[in-house]
Amino acid sequence: MTNTAPAAATATTTAPDSKVLVCLTHGAEEPENVLIAYLIGVESLRAGKEAVMFLTKDGVFAATLGFAETIDVPGAPSVAALRAAPASRAGGR
Repeated sequence: MTNTAPAAATATTTAPDSKVLVCLTHGAEEPENVLIAYLIGVESLRAGKEAVMFLTKDGVFAATLGFAETIDVPGAPSVAALRAAPASRAGGR
């Protein structure tokens, strides 16, 4: 016997959309991927969200001093400038 009664409406709640996790697994060998990670992070901060970068594999080099200056994607924003922008607003975090 099958149940033919209409399904009860269920209310679902979701967590507020206030945090962004950016995962970066590439380093200087894939400058476009590095650029995209920084663009997502900076734009998330500009939208008032908390952004965290998860670095693994060659992406860990993004945390080293001077790395951002080595990334150059022709016709794209400077990764060094993108990196400096949120650091100045967030107290360097």
